[in-house]
Amino acid sequence: MGMVIMQIPYGKNTVSPWFFAVLIFACFTAAVPLYAGTNQWTGIGPAGADVRALAVDPSTAATSYAATAAGVFKSVDAGGSWSAANTGLTASDMRAFAIDLLTPTTLYAGSTTGGVFKSVNGGGNWSSANSGLTASDVRALAVDPLTPATVYAGTATGGIFKSVNGGGSWSAVNSGLTASDIRALAVDAVTPTTVYAGTATGGVFRSIDGGTSWSAANSGLTAGDMRSLAVDPLTPATIYAGTASGGVFKSVNSGVSWSAVNTGLTDMVVQTLVIDPLAPATVYAGTTTGGVFMSSDGGDNWRTVNAGLTSTTIQSIAIGKAAPTTVYAGTSAVGVFKITTAPEIAISPASFNFGSVTVAIPSPAQGFTLTNTGLADLTASSITASGGDSTMFGVAAGSCPSLTPTLKAGTGCTVNVTFTPALSGAKTTNLVVASNAVTAPNFTVPLTGTGVIQTYPLTLSVTGTGTGTVNYSTGGSCSAYCSQSFDKDTSITLSPMVDAGSAFAGWSGCPMTMGDSCLIILNSPLTMTATFNLLPLDVPPSPSIQAAYNAVLAGGAIRVTAAPYSEILTCDRNISVALQGGYDTLFTTVSGYTTLNGSLIVSNGTLTVDRLVIM
Repeated sequence: MGMVIMQIPYGKNTVSPWFFAVLIFACFTAAVPLYAGTNQWTGIGPAGADVRALAVDPSTAATSYAATAAGVFKSVDAGGSWSAANTGLTASDMRAFAIDLLTPTTLYAGSTTGGVFKSVNGGGNWSSANSGLTASDVRALAVDPLTPATVYAGTATGGIFKSVNGGGSWSAVNSGLTASDIRALAVDAVTPTTVYAGTATGGVFRSIDGGTSWSAANSGLTAGDMRSLAVDPLTPATIYAGTASGGVFKSVNSGVSWSAVNTGLTDMVVQTLVIDPLAPATVYAGTTTGGVFMSSDGGDNWRTVNAGLTSTTIQSIAIGKAAPTTVYAGTSAVGVFKITTAPEIAISPASFNFGSVTVAIPSPAQGFTLTNTGLADLTASSITASGGDSTMFGVAAGSCPSLTPTLKAGTGCTVNVTFTPALSGAKTTNLVVASNAVTAPNFTVPLTGTGVIQTYPLTLSVTGTGTGTVNYSTGGSCSAYCSQSFDKDTSITLSPMVDAGSAFAGWSGCPMTMGDSCLIILNSPLTMTATFNLLPLDVPPSPSIQAAYNAVLAGGAIRVTAAPYSEILTCDRNISVALQGGYDTLFTTVSGYTTLNGSLIVSNGTLTVDRLVIM
């Protein structure tokens, strides 16, 4: 439960409304639009309206009040139209406004000259509520959320006053205060005897006994000119303070110590602070020249939210509990603006081509950054590859907490996508992010890629002292040096074909042999060698067997064609030689014998004779 705490003198100060307190806009009686722009401000007040404080009925969001320099105005249609609600008011320059959260028709208004006014019929009429109030320049009001008959009033010259009978009478509660110019009040919703006061010159004071006594709570504050206070409705130990020179300060220990939280804040004069009652990590700050700033991470980072504003002098900001996606801003001279906060999504890159990727091998991961460019939490219900060849594209969470992340306004994360083509050729799909984004609930990113078959080179060298050819079962042959690529897992048989006078000596690098052939299933680059060596000098260089004998080396063989020879063969060398007949001109064994029409004389060495007939 909470308090509504209002503005400061001359439109330069606001105390934010509290947990259930909701602030709204002020205008005069002109009819205005009934809607606010999504993520963009829409003016809903007459030009020139000086709006000091705003309040929304905590149970009926369409009922709104505006405290202005010209009195109080009321709308019952969410700002669609306004009517003066000044009956009984004897002062017009309003600086503060508060609603009894348990009985929302009970209202309090604070003026610069007439003190406090009270209405029990929703502004139908007002009566002065100043008994015991010795200072009439009221700059802040706060109602105890649990015991709403307890009301606090902060004045510009008399310090703080307290009423325990709904404004029937007041008494000063200034014990311990060293500054009397009060600009902001805030009440702890969980422990309402804890009250905070922001002063124009003395910083922050805290009371833990309902205002009976106060003590300074300024450790860490580097600016003492307070303009606004806001207490986290769910974690009341967290407090924000807006200053006229030092920006925003935050305490997480009930004001025991403070630290500046100004990253991204470009205007250090913060007139009003408001916490989203349902999502208290979201905080709004209204400044004198920089417009509205928003933080979605508890003040750690700020960004401007000014689209549509025609004035950046903000005196009050309001969020209604009954409709927390609607935010109102009151300006010093251009009336009230209204905005509907909603999530929006952007994804970068907006499309991607993975290029050529080998079939069955994943591509490197490509990151896609999702950013919530809106003003409310973005919740993704799914992030998938959809349509076309979607099964070939994998999506992983990357830096996102999951594939159903929730992103605060202004934050982002990255999902990773890989492309693993199952087949060759061009492939397409879409990365689709389904979310609660208003403009693009199914944001689509086109993805493309081309699958290519993996090929491996087969390099073959034909070497040796002889000659020959290697035939490929896939077609073609190689007789020297050959390199060609084949698809992965291609089966190839290499068969050696020997030239005349040579013999196949074997393979180097062959993974498997069958006889003289090499059997390959190519699944990696392969380099191999086929070796052909010359046969020993076993072929007559002429029709003379004697000449062949004279040239043959020890252990060699003389292969003789199946034809008749007329000569006397004399073997007189101290070597062992084989004499083999019955070959054709290609030295392939044939039927028949070789005929020697003459004689064979062995006088030295040894000779082995095969298929030779001596006539």
